[in-house]
Amino acid sequence: MRKNDQDMMYLFARLASFGQGSDGAMDRLSWTAPFLKAQGFLKGYMESLGLATQIDGFGNLTGTLPGTDPSLPPRGLWLTP
Repeated sequence: MRKNDQDMMYLFARLASFGQGSDGAMDRLSWTAPFLKAQGFLKGYMESLGLATQIDGFGNLTGTLPGTDPSLPPRGLWLTP
């Protein structure tokens, strides 16, 4: 398995751990403790990659990787845990 594949598998496994029940089912409703923990983890992960993060009033987490030419529009990644 390549390193990028391993990184993605780690990321997905880690996110899945927030709100996972003993039976393996996922329960992570918006604004619950598991949601906020997953969002906090993902925010930290994105920031560790150099992305500027923002959470809007609906709980959507966005990450923007600043470019070298400020005259160009930003490219972003939109994920909701």
